[in-house]
Amino acid sequence: MANTQPREFYQECLRRAWRGKLFWAEAVSALLALVAIPVGLWIFPTAEGQMNWVPLGIFTAVFVATLVVAFFISPYSMYRELETRNNVLEKRLFDKEARQEAISRLWQLRAEGVQIRNEQLMLANQADWQARYNGWCERVYGEAGKISSNLEAWLRTLDQVRPGPNLGTAASADHLRDRGNMSEILLRMQEFLQAEMLDKDVDRSGF
Repeated sequence: MANTQPREFYQECLRRAWRGKLFWAEAVSALLALVAIPVGLWIFPTAEGQMNWVPLGIFTAVFVATLVVAFFISPYSMYRELETRNNVLEKRLFDKEARQEAISRLWQLRAEGVQIRNEQLMLANQADWQARYNGWCERVYGEAGKISSNLEAWLRTLDQVRPGPNLGTAASADHLRDRGNMSEILLRMQEFLQAEMLDKDVDRSGF
């Protein structure tokens, strides 16, 4: 309703006021007539002919009343619709910005993850490395969840682990396993982020 002229605004109010009121008035007036005619004949027994006009009179009164009321409350309903629409647009914008921030953090986490994975460990340093690895995984899952629950599940559920790069001798069997899992997570992050870049490039190209 932006840039709406006063005439167009009142025309829209009238259209909204008219919408559905005819049927509503017919239903209400019919119910009222069922009560009004017997009561009227009981009070005025000799007015049987005049009672034929009661349904029409009730219908006219109900219709006019509902039309007037609907006309005056139409601006409020229009305002509520605009408010709801604005809230939806704001939420979409917020979600889009939050998603872009999460994607940027995933890039940073991927670089950090490569550095952690490539470290050459001695067995004495494994506990510290394990703590940093676990913390890194949780941060990755958290940022992925802001983008998509499917992406988070894809990174969490390592149903298969592809061979990673040759990184030298592991400090232990646990280190070898976690390093392999980290390589798979990093690879899946790379696949997602590359696909994201491709989508952006396609959008900007205008195709």
